[in-house]
Amino acid sequence: MTLDTRSTEERLSPEVRRRRLRAFADRMLLRAEALDDPEDMQGVERAVRVAAVIERIYSRCDRAETQAPDPRKLEAERAQHHNEALKARVSLAGTLQWAQARRAELGPWWEAAKREATSPRSEADAVPTPAPEGVKPEATKAPTVGASSGANTAPKMAPKMAAKTVDRVRPVSLLQNSRLP
Repeated sequence: MTLDTRSTEERLSPEVRRRRLRAFADRMLLRAEALDDPEDMQGVERAVRVAAVIERIYSRCDRAETQAPDPRKLEAERAQHHNEALKARVSLAGTLQWAQARRAELGPWWEAAKREATSPRSEADAVPTPAPEGVKPEATKAPTVGASSGANTAPKMAPKMAAKTVDRVRPVSLLQNSRLP
């Protein structure tokens, strides 16, 4: 005989566990009823503790049964999730198909964009683009280094303020007692 290494949750479904727990509480209750009435205080305390344990088991079973999900509702949720996943897959396939068609439609533009993204662009690789009508290209001027001595100097800084003119933080107790507006 082999030892079953699965956990209790893997071996038993929640419904089976609830049924077994309720059957155990039923057997405990039958045994407690079969006992003789207690004669002393220790026997009364023991009977009350046993009754409390049985009551806790029954309340746990009842709570688990009320919180148990409805199997029909679970099946409906699974079907809804399946439909949403199917729609997402179809949408993704359509997006990929559109992207592939768009790349084929763009042709050399797409290849130029890929090269630009992966390596620096050179003038030879540039795709010629006609300027729109009515727009005149402006010649760019390269900046000259050291053309004027005033261009590279930092702006004048304001003089440092004296330490006695800086506002200091007052303690909270002084602020509460002061009559400042």
